Amino acid sequence: MERITSLHSTFLLNSALAPYLDAFNDRLRRGRYAAVTINKYISGITHFARWMTRQEQSAQSLDENSVMQFLGEHLPRCDCSSPVLRDYRSLRAALGHLLSVLREQGVVPIPPLPTGDIADELRRYDEHMNNARGLA
Repeated sequence: MERITSLHSTFLLNSALAPYLDAFNDRLRRGRYAAVTINKYISGITHFARWMTRQEQSAQSLDENSVMQFLGEHLPRCDCSSPVLRDYRSLRAALGHLLSVLREQGVVPIPPLPTGDIADELRRYDEHMNNARGLA
């Protein structure tokens, strides 16, 4: 956590996302992300945490819709004071990792699987590829 403190504002450390920063950082390190990328992603979730605070959202209320609202509505009109990350691709990637961490921690529910004929066919194909064909 000392690294995050030295690189980023104390805002993130006082936000609703603070309890999950170590897990987020660990996930990126396990994925062998470069230090520059990790720092960029942490900057991204700092920006997201500021937005969450303004929207009065808790970590438990986050989902793909929240991320899309941030990226699609806030980001194009962002007037947040610098320094904030405004790169769409980096933010989308960082927030995808954040949602994964929050789901691993049991904070955010796993979205329900799609239903219907096409979804069933794709699920059977995945099972076939995993079990019969040995696809990892």
